Amino acid sequence: RKVRDQWRTHCPWGACDAPGRVARGEYPDDYCYEASDAELDAFADQQLLFGNGVRVRFGPRQYAYELRSGVWCLGVFDNEHNGAVIGASNMRNHEVIFDRVQ
Repeated sequence: RKVRDQWRTHCPWGACDAPGRVARGEYPDDYCYEASDAELDAFADQQLLFGNGVRVRFGPRQYAYELRSGVWCLGVFDNEHNGAVIGASNMRNHEVIFDRVQ
């Protein structure tokens, strides 16, 4: 929820809900904004902390995805349980190994 709440409350242009900023996503729970590349890059970096102590840092281009030209949506979804869906946008530029045995 931290990433979602940060995305919804700390926009580089000021009020996240400023007129003309909030954009419609594909789903009712999408959080999208109209933003330039520079504005997107000004969002804060985030990090994931795994149980084994590994930290993975993500910039806004990893935790957001471009839905259409100039419209960026949050690519991390709260599953309303003890976890989140981080999605493929978060795995870009990383080597990801799925260890299905452990």
